[in-house]
Amino acid sequence: MDIGHLFTRSLELMWRYKFLWLFAFVMGLTSAGVRIPDLVGPFNRPLNPITNFRIEPFVLGLAVVFGAVMLAVWALLVFLFRFIARGAMVDTVRAAEAQTEPTLRDAWQSGRKFYTRLLGLGLLVNAPLALVSVSLILLGLLPFIGVILAQRNADGLGARALAPFWISGFLAFCGALACLAILSVVIHPFYEMAVRAIVVEDLSVRAGVQRGIQRVRAQVGNVLTVYLVLIGARFGYGMVVGLVSIPFGAVIALGAFGLWYDNLNALFLMGLAAAPFLWLFFGALEGIFQLFESNVWTEAYLTMAARDSAAPPE
Repeated sequence: MDIGHLFTRSLELMWRYKFLWLFAFVMGLTSAGVRIPDLVGPFNRPLNPITNFRIEPFVLGLAVVFGAVMLAVWALLVFLFRFIARGAMVDTVRAAEAQTEPTLRDAWQSGRKFYTRLLGLGLLVNAPLALVSVSLILLGLLPFIGVILAQRNADGLGARALAPFWISGFLAFCGALACLAILSVVIHPFYEMAVRAIVVEDLSVRAGVQRGIQRVRAQVGNVLTVYLVLIGARFGYGMVVGLVSIPFGAVIALGAFGLWYDNLNALFLMGLAAAPFLWLFFGALEGIFQLFESNVWTEAYLTMAARDSAAPPE
């Protein structure tokens, strides 16, 4: 498989069909990959006590209302527009490769067409994954609970005596996180293939999952190559985003540093005011890569499907 062609073609489609950026923006806002950097980390030191440490009830109430509104907007984007956007991006690439000229209206209609099936696929994959994730994290925390109980009941035992137990607990927790990361990494290519099977071949959720597994097993080398290259591209893009976020981090950190000595309420309000803009900005940056990644997976799927259809029957 020509990885270079997949990348250049994906970038070309990104530039040609600019309406895809709207759907990519939704994907970026609702993606777990959106990470706002530690903007005040270098200044987060107890240099001097805050003059006004008390948070006013009005500020707390405003924070609760703000959090509820943000949560409602996020839930609406996740459970409605995210799956429409995913289907629209995949079907636009399919239509472009089928020598048609897709439009924003076509993309929206195709996204609505596949919304229910993609939502079902998301629940089918993510609900058990969330349950397993919580179970693994709880299992990783069990040694810490045992150490805390032992420390409370141990008369005369110092920290040095309990150090091996703390180290064992830390290793167990890291092992649980590593298992969770490995599980997510293994599931991801199967999920991407299943999404494209549903949209490209107009399959049901069950048939799409079966076709996605079949596609990965039949061309595991190509799928693994695309996946590893995209991981490398994600790492490089993350470094670029980190460099872009430095000016924003500097401005916000300086403002927070100045308010640190004056009023905690003002610092709190500044954080609430900045949060939506940071979410939109970093969501837009994340959406750029989400669109590129989606195009690459779709181009790879179309290439694999064409190769399988051209192969002689056994």
